[in-house]
Amino acid sequence: MLLADFVKVMVAPRPVMERRLRQERFFSMILLLSLLSAVLAVTSVSFFRAEDMSRVAGIEINQDTYEAYKIFLLFGTAFMSVFSPVVFILLNSLFNKLMLFIFRVSIPLRRLFILGILAYVPMLMDTVLRIVIQLFIQRPLTESPANLFAFLVESDSQLGKTLSVFTVFGVWSMALYAVGVYMLAPERARVRSVAVVVVTWLIATIVSGLINGLPGPLSS
Repeated sequence: MLLADFVKVMVAPRPVMERRLRQERFFSMILLLSLLSAVLAVTSVSFFRAEDMSRVAGIEINQDTYEAYKIFLLFGTAFMSVFSPVVFILLNSLFNKLMLFIFRVSIPLRRLFILGILAYVPMLMDTVLRIVIQLFIQRPLTESPANLFAFLVESDSQLGKTLSVFTVFGVWSMALYAVGVYMLAPERARVRSVAVVVVTWLIATIVSGLINGLPGPLSS
């Protein structure tokens, strides 16, 4: 069962990957990932109150317009959450395909895409944890609850903003991706292939953190 494989891949990735990476059709994987992403994201943002939405949107939202804004937020979140994981995985697969090609490693794009779907599952768990915590505290969380450098989240320093993008589930996702690349790469190029994708991920994550810390329109 596909849903069971999504759970198993987080703790026992090799058996799941050995089976899933060989399959020719993967539309059901895309569909399930998009559905889970949308449901979890909508559930998470449903905790937003008027003051929270005002802070995020940068405009004053009173109780009279709150319901309309919230409906718009929920629909917008659902729409973005359906497509954003797939687009991210596709772009990531293309980029890693290029980087591996530069280092003379050939892995089919289709397999990298399937691997990307499986490796994305821990990112869904980040949202699950966020929902659970929100249920207890009854207010929305705008930062990942699994931040590796949580003690720096409130810091105004560039270092704190840069490191704030590193999360437990992000590292977990990268670990799964590295396992899959090791399995897919030719035997003599396995260590080189893993090194390429890990270093690429580190650089991309740090750059993302630097952009996140910039003032103005480039910051998230």
